[in-house]
Formats: sequence, structure tokens, C-alpha cells
Amino acid sequence: MGSVPLLTSLSDSRNIATCLFFGCCFLVAYRGIADFEQQKHPPLLLGTLFLVLPFLPAANLVVTVGFVVAERVLYIPSLGMVLLLVYGAQLLWGVFLRQRSLLLCAGILLLLVFCGRTVARNRDWASRQALIRAGLKALPRNAKLHYNFANFLRDTGQLDLATRHYREALRLWPTYASAHNNLGTLMSGTDEAESHFLAAIRYSPNHVNAHYNLGQVYRKVNRSEEAARMLERCVRLDAAYTPAYLLLARLYQGQEGRGPAVGRLLRHVARLQPNSPDHLAELAAWLHEQGYNLEAFFYYNKALRINPTHTEALLGAAKLLRAKGQYARIHQFKYRVHSSRNRNTNLPVGVITIHTENNYYNSLNMEVTSRQEDKLCPNSKDDLQEVSVNAEDVPSMADHREQGSNKSRQTRCGTAAGNNRSRGRRSSPRNSRPQTATRNIKVEPPSLLVQNLLETLK
Repeated sequence: MGSVPLLTSLSDSRNIATCLFFGCCFLVAYRGIADFEQQKHPPLLLGTLFLVLPFLPAANLVVTVGFVVAERVLYIPSLGMVLLLVYGAQLLWGVFLRQRSLLLCAGILLLLVFCGRTVARNRDWASRQALIRAGLKALPRNAKLHYNFANFLRDTGQLDLATRHYREALRLWPTYASAHNNLGTLMSGTDEAESHFLAAIRYSPNHVNAHYNLGQVYRKVNRSEEAARMLERCVRLDAAYTPAYLLLARLYQGQEGRGPAVGRLLRHVARLQPNSPDHLAELAAWLHEQGYNLEAFFYYNKALRINPTHTEALLGAAKLLRAKGQYARIHQFKYRVHSSRNRNTNLPVGVITIHTENNYYNSLNMEVTSRQEDKLCPNSKDDLQEVSVNAEDVPSMADHREQGSNKSRQTRCGTAAGNNRSRGRRSSPRNSRPQTATRNIKVEPPSLLVQNLLETLK
């Protein structure tokens, strides 16, 4: 990984330290094995085993693991080191009887030094930036550290500095596929971005994000066939990569005869992530465009059950009801949006304009907000069967029941019963006067009548 420069000649001074280290290891191992039958020094052998064996998989001797030393691989070896140190201190304490005070001072000094190193290392773990900077200071030739620091800079909006560290990582490791992919996302020109994505695919043929990003570049320059091929490749590499399904569906929407394929893709996305209101609302919007109003309303309801304040689902369901002339039910959506805006300040202001009177809202001006820009994702081609919606499966769009006495639903529902009672007797003028609701009663919208909704949307 370039963290430690390799030894290229015997005259390198680092060979002396290497020989001393391995010589001490062999002496300790020999002493522990030679006295194994008499068991004179069992802590010596046990400490050596704890120190060496757990570290071998991460020592880059058998396979390349991508790093030199990390705290996470030193926990068990540290047990062996502590055991050897304590056993050595015990032997010194028994041999140097007259210098025990000196040994005690040396031990205290050693503890203070390691405590200071621990405090200094804890400061490096205070934040992500501090940790990466400490790593770069210790290992400036490590490509992964430059890559991680570039990711941090990109996340914090420092794009120019991030580009520089990505290029430094590629200089140290030219075949670093992830660095090529991330650098391509920062390139303003499509040609340079395409070259980096192609390099990432060349060095890592199964790199899903690189295929998706390349498909996105091809889509922007109207190379639809190549974009579709890259996205289909994403699907084959990772069948659960939902962004590729969404981008492929949007790519097919502009092509003739691709309507069924778009439906299958959107349904499959909804099947992969059934708890995502964004994907459910997008499927419902496509169904509404195709004229499947009942099924579209079902998915809008499903999205609203997950997130009752989902803007796109609220607007889509309200538009669907308005197209069918269900203004009484639109009133419930107005109430829900008005209530959600009071509770959730993140709901975009200006999307919905509401004018209120005593009990009803007079007008509703709705605009569908622009969908979010495409993100990196993959796609799959599994066919989905048509969803059959039963009457009992369609949920109510209102969570509260009417408590006031001046609601239109009760007036309509009570008309038939009132007519039957008025046939045998004449209502008195006092009874015929409309009762006024008290000021303290909270007016809430009526719940949706599922049967009426089904009859309307047929």
C-alpha cells in the first residue's frame, strides 16, 4: 500500500532493526520450547503465542490485507505483550533485590509515558477529520488514507481539495478502482468523467457504482442504448441495487412501447423497498398517468401510511380525487396538509396555498414538486404480477372522525332517515332550526367512505 517504503538493498540501515527483532523473537521462542517439559517458563511460551499467532493473518505475510497496523488487530496480541512484560518484571524483581526502588521508578516512568501516548491518541479519535489527518501525518504515502480524506472533503463540500487527494491516491495506486469512480463523480466534463468510470470498470469489473455512474453519464449525453446497457449490467451485478431500476425506468419512459417495462421496473422497486414512500409515490404517479386510478390511490395510501406528511403522496392523491370531482374528500387532504405543516416545519412552504373560512377551505392551489435528481443505484428485471386491490384493502385517508354537528357528511347521511320520520308528522319550527355548534368544539374532517370512493374511481 506504500505506507512503508520497501527494502531494496542490503545496505539499508533498517535491516539492522529487522535482524534484532527476529533474533529476539527466535530466542524467546527457543527458550519457551526448550523448557516446555520442565515448565520453567510457561508464561513465556504463552505470551509469545498470544503475541505472534493472532497477528499473522494481518501481517501481510500470507495475503495482502491493505493496511500495516491497526488497533482492531492488536487487541489479542496486546494480551501476549502484557503477559511478557509482567513476567519479565517479575524476573527482574527477583534478581535485582537491592535495586528494587530503581525498578519501581522505571516502571512508574514507563506507565506515565504510555498514559501520555494514550491521551495523545485519544485526541486523534475526537473526529473523523482528526483521525484521518493523524494517519496522513504518520503515513503520507498511503493511498487509502488519501482516498478516505478525499471522501471527507467531498462530504464537507471542499471539492477542489478532494479532487487533489483523489489524484494523489491514484498517483500512489494507479489501479485503485474506487478512487477512479469517486474522482469521476467530481469531474465537470463528461469526457474525463467517462474515462475515470471506464478505468474503474477496467480495474474492477464488478464495480456496481462505476457502471451506474457511467450509465448516468451516457444518459445525459443522449446515448440511450449505452446507458441502458450499463444499467442492465448493474442489475446483473446486484439485483437489489434500486437506483439503477429507477434510472432505467426513467430512461424507458421516453421511448415508445416501453410502458409495460417501466411498470415492471417501478413495481419491482416497490417490492424491493416496500417501506419507501418515495418509491411508492413514484409508482402511484406512473399508474395515475396510465389511467389506473384505483391502484394509484392504493399506493398513495400505502405511502401515506408510512409517512403521513409525505408531500408528493399527499399532492398526488389530492390531484387524483380532484380529477374525479371528490372535493369533499380533498377537504380532508387540505386539513391533513394544514395540520402536518403546523407539526413539521420541513414541509416546503409555497407548495400548497390554503385559504380558510369558518368550517371549509375555499380553494387549493397545488403544484407537484420536482422529483429529486437521480442517485447512484442498480436495477433488475424481475416481472411482477398485476396488483389486485380489494375494497377492504383500500385504507381510509383520514385518521380522525368527525366530532362536530355541522358537517356535510352527517347532513347527507341523515337526509334519508329525516325524510322517513317527517312523513308521519310535521316538524315544528323550533326543531327545524339548524343547531349551531359551540365554539369550544374542535372541527375535524370526516373519514373517507371506502365504498363511495371505489364507486367513484371505477
